[in-house]
Amino acid sequence: MAFSCAKSNLSVINDFFDTVINDERKAIWVSVRLKTTFQDFYLPTPQCYESAMITINYHKKYLIDSIKYPRVMNNYISIIDDFNYRFFVTDFDWIDERTPRMCFWVWTHFQVMFEKYEWKELRTTYTKIMEYRPSNHSDCKRSFILAIDSLYIQHLSTKTIIENMKDTWSFKILPNNDYKWINKDNHSQCSYIWNYLENQGLQQPYYRPLTTIDIYNSIVATFDSWIIFDDLAMNIEVNVGNTKKKLNREQVLSLIYKAWKQKIYREKQTNDKKTIKLKSKIFNSIKKEAETKNTTVESYINNLFENNFSGG
Repeated sequence: MAFSCAKSNLSVINDFFDTVINDERKAIWVSVRLKTTFQDFYLPTPQCYESAMITINYHKKYLIDSIKYPRVMNNYISIIDDFNYRFFVTDFDWIDERTPRMCFWVWTHFQVMFEKYEWKELRTTYTKIMEYRPSNHSDCKRSFILAIDSLYIQHLSTKTIIENMKDTWSFKILPNNDYKWINKDNHSQCSYIWNYLENQGLQQPYYRPLTTIDIYNSIVATFDSWIIFDDLAMNIEVNVGNTKKKLNREQVLSLIYKAWKQKIYREKQTNDKKTIKLKSKIFNSIKKEAETKNTTVESYINNLFENNFSGG
C-alpha cells in the first residue's frame, strides 16, 4: 500500500515538473524552492531559465530513487502544495519595456518599499534576488518579477502588492520637465550627475548602469524615487559647502543643475584661450617677472589682467 502511494506521488511530481518547465517564470520559482529545500549548493543559482532547468532536470533524473525515502517524497509534495498556495498567476505586461522609466521605477519602488516598511513577513526565500543590481530597464523588470516570486507569502498578498504598485504608477504624477536639461546621449553629463549623486550619498544603490542611456535612466529613477513617498521628497540630506542641509526635491535638483552649469563654465574659461604676439624684449621681461613669482608666463599675464582690468 505504501509503495503504491509512493508511485502515485511520483507520478504527481513528474507531471508537475513537466508542466512548470514550459513556463520560464514557473521553472525559476520551482528551481529556487528545490535549491533551498534540498540545499543544492553545488548547482548554479537559478536566475534564468537555463540555470533553472539544470536544477529541475537534476531532480527529475534522480526522482525514481526518491521512492525509497518518504521524507524526500514529502518534500517534493510540499513544494507542489506551496506552489499552488503562493504562486500568483499573472502576466506582467503592464510593465511596458517600451517605457524604460517605468521599468526602473517599478524596481526602485519595490526596493524602497521593502526597506521603508521592513517587511519582516516578506522575507525572501532567495535573498540574493533583492541584492541583485540590474544594469538596464529590461533587467529591472526581470529582477522585479524574480523578487515578487521569491516572496514567501500567499498569492493573495502578492496580488495586493502588485495592484498597489499598479495604482501608484497610474495615479502618481511623475514630472516630465524637471529633467529636460539632461541630455540622455551626453555621456560626460550623465556620468558627472551620476558621480555627483554618489559623492553626495544620494545615488540609489539599486542599479549598476553600464551604458550612457542606462546611466541616464538610473539618474531619472533616483529623482523619481524621491516622490514615491512625501517624506522622502521633503527631507533629502545633502552637503552644501561644508554644511549638511535637508532640502526638498526641487532644491536638490536645482543644486545639481547649478553644479553642472558651473562645471561647464569652468571648462569654457579654461579652454577659451587667445594667442597674442609679443616683442622678444617684452616677453623676456614678463618671463623674468614670472620666474621671480614662481609662476608661468601664462599665469602671470592672466593674473596681471585679472587684478588690474577685471572691473572694467
